[in-house]
Amino acid sequence: MATSISMTAPEWVGQADGPWLELAIDRRRNVADQIFRALRDAILELRLPPCTLVSENMICRQAGVSRTPVRNAVVRLVEEELLDVFPQQGTYVAPIKIAKVHDGHFIRRALEVAILEKAASAWTAAASAEAHAVLAEHEALGSHGDVQDFMRFDVMFHQCFARAAGTEGVWRPIQHAKAHLDRLHRLGFPQNDRMKAVAAEHRAILEAFEAKDLALARRRLIEHLDVIIEMLDGLRRQHPGYFAD
Repeated sequence: MATSISMTAPEWVGQADGPWLELAIDRRRNVADQIFRALRDAILELRLPPCTLVSENMICRQAGVSRTPVRNAVVRLVEEELLDVFPQQGTYVAPIKIAKVHDGHFIRRALEVAILEKAASAWTAAASAEAHAVLAEHEALGSHGDVQDFMRFDVMFHQCFARAAGTEGVWRPIQHAKAHLDRLHRLGFPQNDRMKAVAAEHRAILEAFEAKDLALARRRLIEHLDVIIEMLDGLRRQHPGYFAD
């Protein structure tokens, strides 16, 4: 197990409580996988904020499961650096690590630009219809929607290009790489009409792409992906307890 170990737990600590674990266990499916996904979603959506103390016993009670699948899920989240384990002190939601943010952004940008370029030679009327349908819903949510629904359609829009390019398998490493970025987005979306701006950026990318101006579409995609890095310093000042170098 790849374990993040330090001599002391975080100075700022919150306590996980309330109905943050949204999960109805399906006993016909792998229980550890379901616990892992529920915990991961709670961390990325900031229902479990950085530096929150997480009790495995509490998870067992909330989910109505034994300790073994919970322990397996925790191990996987430690490997993703989304949880930190401190011996004799406890398990905590990992802070948003600046180095991981930059690494994830680098990986995501490189892969998504490559996907966009590959999709250009495989774009179909069906792919276009799917992208426009997703974008229409995304724009509506940008005006009055819930942040979590908005983030879901944000991912769906980017996936349209991966599906058209036949590179859906690449989406898994992108999702893994951008986990720390996702928490930044969750902090940044409610600010300064950022959700409306994201939807507008998506439309600008799609319009350039479908006009067959791949250079412009590529530039707009890079600018779109870079915005969250430009917001990093401001978000760090607003939420100093959430970040670590």
